Amino acid sequence: MTQTPAAADPRIPFFDRLAETWDDAHPLDRMAGPLGTVVDTWDLRGDETVLDVGCGTGNLTAVLLTRLGAAGRVVALDLSSAMLRRARLKVADPRVAWLCGAADRTGLPNASCDRAVCFSVWPHFADPAAVLKEFRRVLRPGGWVHVLHLVARETVNRIHGAACDEAVRRDLLPPVAETAAVFRGEGFEVLAAGEDDARYLLTARKAVIINQ
Repeated sequence: MTQTPAAADPRIPFFDRLAETWDDAHPLDRMAGPLGTVVDTWDLRGDETVLDVGCGTGNLTAVLLTRLGAAGRVVALDLSSAMLRRARLKVADPRVAWLCGAADRTGLPNASCDRAVCFSVWPHFADPAAVLKEFRRVLRPGGWVHVLHLVARETVNRIHGAACDEAVRRDLLPPVAETAAVFRGEGFEVLAAGEDDARYLLTARKAVIINQ
């Protein structure tokens, strides 16, 4: 897939540097079980096209592929070309299209995806409403969006607040009720929204008929 250049986001150098050590702290063999447990609740069809937003080094992409059939596809999107290089080394599967770009300007065709997943990336969107407008464009009618963190919101915010790089220090995860309100404001039906000491998860759906 042709890659679209990412905008000059100040987070890019931070994530480029982080790419070299990310898998030391988040190895696939440790992440696959918890991710798979959540993914299995989504009832993916084998032929879906799933947009993995902020795919990083490809942990979620790898798990999604194990749940998709031969006709399934993952579009793995990230701002960081260094993260994508690491992901491509880890996940050598022709069902993946790697895309370097921003979540609010994916360059994907209209109504080309069945599902978008934001795993450990939602706080890094400067304009969440713009991201949801883009999801609404690229999702097919009835398409799904999931926002997922496998740690508590307070943990996410403590890690980001203590970051040495100013570019991510203010990237804080809001209460899930606030995230749900943003989704509703952009025309999505929120089906589930909850958070606890171990997880933050929102599931929403694009209406079958919606004004684009």
